[in-house]
Amino acid sequence: MTNKDQHVAILMCTHNGAAHLEAQLQSFAMQTHKDWSLWVSDDGSTDKTRAMIDDFRDAHPGHRVTVVPGPCEGAAQNFLSLIHRTQVPAGLIALSDQDDVWLPHKLARAVSIVGDGDVPIAYGAQSIVGNDDLSTQRAPKNRLWPAHFGNALVQNILSGHTLVLNHAAHKILRRAGRPRQIVFHDWWIYQVMAGHGVACIVDDAEVVIYRQHAGNTLGVSRGPGAAVARAKMVINGTFGAWSAAHREALWDGRDVLSADAVELLRVLQDETRPAGPGRVAALHRLGVRRTSRAGNALLDLAALLGRF
Repeated sequence: MTNKDQHVAILMCTHNGAAHLEAQLQSFAMQTHKDWSLWVSDDGSTDKTRAMIDDFRDAHPGHRVTVVPGPCEGAAQNFLSLIHRTQVPAGLIALSDQDDVWLPHKLARAVSIVGDGDVPIAYGAQSIVGNDDLSTQRAPKNRLWPAHFGNALVQNILSGHTLVLNHAAHKILRRAGRPRQIVFHDWWIYQVMAGHGVACIVDDAEVVIYRQHAGNTLGVSRGPGAAVARAKMVINGTFGAWSAAHREALWDGRDVLSADAVELLRVLQDETRPAGPGRVAALHRLGVRRTSRAGNALLDLAALLGRF
């Protein structure tokens, strides 16, 4: 099978996305890799979202376009419900937000790197950040960092709007279940992949225009404003609560994790040091680290304050 013959199932979740959806749909049509289908899980949209998808399907009869009802439990559960749908064909899956714009080479680039062999691979890439109308754009780079489970416990380096999994990785993710307590689906995916020992690739190529607007669930975590927001989440315990919820889900699904990953989770669960320098030292010893000095300073602050 050549790269051109590899099918990609695009998994997109929607909820009242009509304001930006058309540009994203048209960017699918402009992909240089033509062997794709579109699977949409719609979380009860009351605007023109469903009609726009129907029009897109009618305009592109050469591609299968399927819409299914979402669980209406938030974006993370919507994506996980779609990932677990058995009707999605075997092959590569590419996750998509409803409000971005894919560059024409996005799928071709991923297919050329990931392939669809028996070795599980998870792929992410870089984004160009645009404002609401895409008139102002910038291209901050994610740090290229070796993926490992200690990092995945406290940070996500596989941006969901660029994520592509081959079929072997997709099967592992399905085996991990659909935990209701997770906060971010892409962070969960990175954790499962890294915990299992899957090859996690962070490509240096820019493949998506990531639209920033008031409706973004989280947004780009860069710049002075983002740094202040992250510090607040550490101090008020939000980050610690998110992390704890994900660790609980990982422990429940530990059958898909490597022995080393399970042991790291066990040690963290049994860690009884009080807030302070001892807890900070324990995280260093266990290799639970983020990719930047500023990020690790916040993680250490969380440990000092008993927020992690």
